[in-house]
Amino acid sequence: SQVYGGMDDETSRSRAAVQDTAGIVVVYGQPGQERIFKTYFSSCCGGVTQSAADAFGEAYMLPLSDQDVHGLCSRDDNPRYNWGPVEITKDELTSRLRAWGQKRNRPERNMAAVSKLDIQWVNRFDRPIRFVVTDTNGVRYSLGGEELRNAIDAGATKASPAHLPSSYCKVVNDPGSSVIRFVEGHGLGHGVGMCQWCAEIRAEAGMRHEDIVLCAF
Repeated sequence: SQVYGGMDDETSRSRAAVQDTAGIVVVYGQPGQERIFKTYFSSCCGGVTQSAADAFGEAYMLPLSDQDVHGLCSRDDNPRYNWGPVEITKDELTSRLRAWGQKRNRPERNMAAVSKLDIQWVNRFDRPIRFVVTDTNGVRYSLGGEELRNAIDAGATKASPAHLPSSYCKVVNDPGSSVIRFVEGHGLGHGVGMCQWCAEIRAEAGMRHEDIVLCAF
């Protein structure tokens, strides 16, 4: 639903793929108790995925847990495996977080000016999953990686277009600087479930689609 371009974008190959996989679903559970579950895909995981539990607060389940795919999607023609630096002024970051907090009735709506931003938690493969923002009053605000990314990206404008391709990055708070820098970034999107670049690379290596799905989830 996110990428379908309409009938004009269909090809004989895409229609054949739909026909050949009609009625095939992904299920998970104990033998005899398998159930269809909500799956996810991202544009590029950046080499490490995050779990749906960490990204979206959903119940933990093994098929949507975090994975280290060892840089499978690091192909030279992938423009988003590596990205950065991205620089956002503290004033702009404050404005975006306040607006995001206002829409969601969260404490960030009343935060003082941003003083610094740090990684609070990482998953077992060192991908950041939670950040903490400290304001000039010393108040700390904890945001999940997807919450921070969405807050920053929702506030992007033509006049201030800086955004985070993903939350898989490092943060630099230079003493006395009015800018926060996001460096050594990897991936595009939330990084949960199937990475489209990893799927394509596996297919080009001859892996069957059934096995690609089992790898991804």
